[in-house]
Amino acid sequence: MPVISIIQGTVGNTESNMPSGGHWNALKEPKYWSMQQICGGMKSASLKDLCPEDKRRIANLIKELARVSEEKEVTEERLKAEQESFEKKIRQLEEQNELIIKEREDIL
Repeated sequence: MPVISIIQGTVGNTESNMPSGGHWNALKEPKYWSMQQICGGMKSASLKDLCPEDKRRIANLIKELARVSEEKEVTEERLKAEQESFEKKIRQLEEQNELIIKEREDIL
């Protein structure tokens, strides 16, 4: 649901609440409307002003954010462990390569 529909549902459609003296057409792009323009100087909306459906949506977004943050943390830890493992393997291969080079020089 677009933000403007939430705001319109909360603020209402009375002439006194409309920007530019009641002329909605005076504003071309809704995404650029400020709360001052929409509410005509009224207080900004808060969570308590939202309908239950919008509150539920916000709660779900917060849960999703927490889930994704946890997933990110686990993924970063796994990446760090894999990076350390690969670095260890590279060191082992470099040591093995040095031994092979040394043995080759000894043979020649």
